[in-house]
Amino acid sequence: MGAQCPDQGARPPGEVAAARIHRDLSRVQLMLATVDSQIRSLLMLRSDTTARALADRVPVAAIAKAASASPSEVRIAGCGHIDLDYAGRPKAHHLAEVAGIASELTSALERKAGIERGRRTLIIKALRSGQLDIHQIAAMAGLATERVQTIVRGAAVRGGRTA
Repeated sequence: MGAQCPDQGARPPGEVAAARIHRDLSRVQLMLATVDSQIRSLLMLRSDTTARALADRVPVAAIAKAASASPSEVRIAGCGHIDLDYAGRPKAHHLAEVAGIASELTSALERKAGIERGRRTLIIKALRSGQLDIHQIAAMAGLATERVQTIVRGAAVRGGRTA
């Protein structure tokens, strides 16, 4: 005989709501971790590509414009890769490569901002439900309580327990 599933209808509504919030916050954490990893990879790639362009004597101002970065950021990336030799690749090639990475980075940062807005909405909704207090929500979201307070600052959370 197969294992029997517990009757989902027998769970108290507060427990079901808490489980749903926990599931949703866990999903948000995973999405944020994924996009953060992508952002870190793109930042490293942008730095490496910038350094290769500098090694091929592409002007700092041109790289900065293509990378959507400041000239000082470009110089710092170059200082970290002083061991690169001149490869002779065309300036246009380097600039197109840097611009493509910058575009991907912008897209990833926008995705992260959207996920963070969704997390804020979810946390506010959870607090307003009154089923969980801020400490429980912080634990479910993997955040410090102070961080949750910062996230919901300015939102009216009358129904929720904050302490």
